[in-house]
Amino acid sequence: MKPFRFRFASVLKARKHEEELVIRGMAPFVAEMGKIQTMVESARGAMDLWNRDKGRWLSDAGSISLFTSAVSTYRANLARLESERLKAEAALAPWRERLAEAMRKRKALEVLRDRDRELWKEEGKKQERIRSEEMVSVRKAIAKNQLAMLL
Repeated sequence: MKPFRFRFASVLKARKHEEELVIRGMAPFVAEMGKIQTMVESARGAMDLWNRDKGRWLSDAGSISLFTSAVSTYRANLARLESERLKAEAALAPWRERLAEAMRKRKALEVLRDRDRELWKEEGKKQERIRSEEMVSVRKAIAKNQLAMLL
């Protein structure tokens, strides 16, 4: 039996390449999102430290002023980072849609390939059964001829 060959292999290869190009195209946007997320986590961690120690900072007027100034700075920084995150999300959204579409197209061809492969396997099994049945019938005929010769 001839080896399996998917009839749309070149199309599947092109779909995989298309998906890789979309992933490469969206990489800078994903990196930007990661950078922003790291900065948000850092700012939240620093704000948590200030809030955890606020009892110490709220003991006198100078410390209260320093505490409120620091907390308002971190809040402003978090608001700015949230704005940047939303902009980065908006820039990444079309790329995500392109990636989803490319993945859907690739997956459709992979499903078709898998179906074709299963049909190919079934055809191979069918041919093997036919050959086996032919061999059995040939052996029976030979055995019958040999028996007839003996009699």
